[in-house]
Amino acid sequence: TQLGGERQRWAAMNAKLRRDHAQLVGNTLLAAGCIAYTGPLGADLRKAIIRVWVAAARSMGLQVNADFSLQYTLGNDVTLREWKLQGLAADPFSTENGVIVTRCNRWPLMVDPQGQANKWVRKMEEDQGGSRCQGRGLWSEQVYQRQWARLLSVT
Repeated sequence: TQLGGERQRWAAMNAKLRRDHAQLVGNTLLAAGCIAYTGPLGADLRKAIIRVWVAAARSMGLQVNADFSLQYTLGNDVTLREWKLQGLAADPFSTENGVIVTRCNRWPLMVDPQGQANKWVRKMEEDQGGSRCQGRGLWSEQVYQRQWARLLSVT
């Protein structure tokens, strides 16, 4: 029956929520570590470090998701879809970078040779209230600009 299918779906959702609740502390710890330390790393190194952290957390008795994902832990589907509409690439690495950029307390340094992150940040800020980029400390510098090295050392 149709209600039998709903019962199974609700039972599966209940089990998932219980598992997420049990893993909340460990996943939050991993998410904090990702935001603090993995931003400048490439995708492969980031994955390797997360695997090491998952193993270390489990060896200390913390419950963590074996398939830990920063976008699952700190992201939400609506925001992730908005980012894609604003021009963020759909690959998991770009999505993780988006989570890191929007969750960190400091201004992130984005090495962006293709200009994708620049376009996404500008579009995201524009969509959140006009020209909020002005006066918020949003800098966009090119490596070949005269003051680039000095600005980098100041930030």
